[in-house]
Amino acid sequence: MPTDKTKIDLDEKKVDQRVGENIRHIRLLRGLSQGALAEAAGITFQQVQKYEKGTNRVSASRLVQFSIVLSCSLDDLFEGTKDEMMDGLGIDGKPVSVLSSEATSIALKFDDISDSDIRRRIKALIATLAKSREETEEDELQGA
Repeated sequence: MPTDKTKIDLDEKKVDQRVGENIRHIRLLRGLSQGALAEAAGITFQQVQKYEKGTNRVSASRLVQFSIVLSCSLDDLFEGTKDEMMDGLGIDGKPVSVLSSEATSIALKFDDISDSDIRRRIKALIATLAKSREETEEDELQGA
């Protein structure tokens, strides 16, 4: 807990940008346009753009509103902000970033798969491929 003599250095702009990235990411996963989110929130789509870019700070009440419209938790909207601010390195020394456009596209399509067994198999395949890639990279580093 900070005392009177300590100050927490916080890059507010980074936090605002990260929250905006999270809003955009979740909005895209839900298949909503900026206009649809704006209409549900009673604001203009330009305001949504400013929030998503981190140009404008999102108020607490607006965050609650977005969490309801986007069917997500407030924690989801703040995902990655604490880790980023704690050491500036993100996860495993790599910068934290939102999903690539390819990953977002796959995630959107994945939600359309109704068969739970197929979804489970796809997740297992992705985990296997990712593990295989990591092992290959480790082998290359060790000179194998």
